[in-house]
Amino acid sequence: MLKVAVLLFLVFFISGPVFSQEESFKKIDYKKIKKEIKKEDSDFYYQKLMEKYQKGDSMSLAEGRHLYYGFIYQEAYTPYSLSKYRDSITVIFKTKMLFREDYRKIDRFSDSILRRNPFNLRVLSYKLFANDNLEDYKTYNKTMHRARTVIDAILSTGNGLKKETAIFVINPAHEYDILGVLGFEFGDHQSLIEHYDYLELAKNDKNIKGLYFDVSASLNAIERMLK
Repeated sequence: MLKVAVLLFLVFFISGPVFSQEESFKKIDYKKIKKEIKKEDSDFYYQKLMEKYQKGDSMSLAEGRHLYYGFIYQEAYTPYSLSKYRDSITVIFKTKMLFREDYRKIDRFSDSILRRNPFNLRVLSYKLFANDNLEDYKTYNKTMHRARTVIDAILSTGNGLKKETAIFVINPAHEYDILGVLGFEFGDHQSLIEHYDYLELAKNDKNIKGLYFDVSASLNAIERMLK
């Protein structure tokens, strides 16, 4: 029940209809982003974007897209790595009742994970959950801006209804978190089709059978690791 409550935090970040007109979506041009984030005089210079993000400042959609998708060109990008702090958080959530010190630990462990994996939506939701229960609304608002930046960037790329409007993600875990944000549940079957992950959905009121995610970034990362 606690995990369900935590993930509900992310649902409130969606503004406007998710399945809007296809013309409103814009695919990711990774080469163009790579070029732009390297320019020190650019509004999208990566170090500048990351500093703004870490401060919890509001960011434009263009800034968020360059930040999130530009992360694949940073040394810290490891889409399949797991943090030891994740297990620590899991242990806390298994308890029947949480106390103030538990929320402090969740907040600290979340920060430790986010230092290496700054766009982990699930961990951002854990941090929001802890901040809310600690009544630390200043940090809550900053974390909210960070989560919103990531979600808006991802959902600007497509609706996932077909390959042509696939949702771009740089980490496979983000696929499942986005399902939760959209109000869907995973239907227990996943297929890799070319460079797309197709996730079947559990029965839903929109009668959508599944969503496509472009996972080319993480697949390319695997290829580089194997060389």
